[in-house]
Amino acid sequence: MGLFQSMDVVPSSALAAGPEHMAQDELLLGVAANGRCPAFRCYGWAEASVSFGYFQSLRSIQESFPEDILVRRWTGGGAVVHGDPCELTYALAVPANCTFFRLSASESYRALHESVSHALQHVGVAGRMTTSADASSAPGLACFQNPVTGDVLLGETDAKVAGAAQRRTRTGLLIQGSIRLPHDIPAELEMALAEALGSELITVAPSSPKEIADLVDSKYGRSDWLERKP
Repeated sequence: MGLFQSMDVVPSSALAAGPEHMAQDELLLGVAANGRCPAFRCYGWAEASVSFGYFQSLRSIQESFPEDILVRRWTGGGAVVHGDPCELTYALAVPANCTFFRLSASESYRALHESVSHALQHVGVAGRMTTSADASSAPGLACFQNPVTGDVLLGETDAKVAGAAQRRTRTGLLIQGSIRLPHDIPAELEMALAEALGSELITVAPSSPKEIADLVDSKYGRSDWLERKP
């Protein structure tokens, strides 16, 4: 039984750069609102990049990742390194008419990661949810540096393997998440995650190239977006 009764799924597309991915994730909210049910996509990165949270300082990120290609997310959270075969990146958009939208941030975070944990178990990866004893209060720029309540830890080592960030608007909730394993991502994980989230999966078309390009030009590809003051 999935977290949602039905869910729109955007097929995996060609590898793209960070600004294009951030634009497509934001546009996914429109897909969800139009379809009146959650929408989901997984994707890979055309080049090694670091995405960082809406409220993070560019200067602090540059000090920690001086040689990396950087892109600012629309969601919060910490910095995430992308672009290797050990990571699966996904976005989930939930329209405001959905019961899930009315959950608190901590409740929705935990519910999502319970589904992630089930998907990992389906492909033979033992994971467990964090408890309050696992959560770290130490500050850290990197998302995977310190676990928080509701994260998923690897069963064997207790390393954090799943994290996510949220952005709530009047029309819906956008969640951008990442799963990072100590080995290559199993090919079956993307479908296992989709099935853990949606009982009925409906394939839908992605946003148009023009919509994506326009949002890159107006926001994610601009220096003033990258450099904005938190």
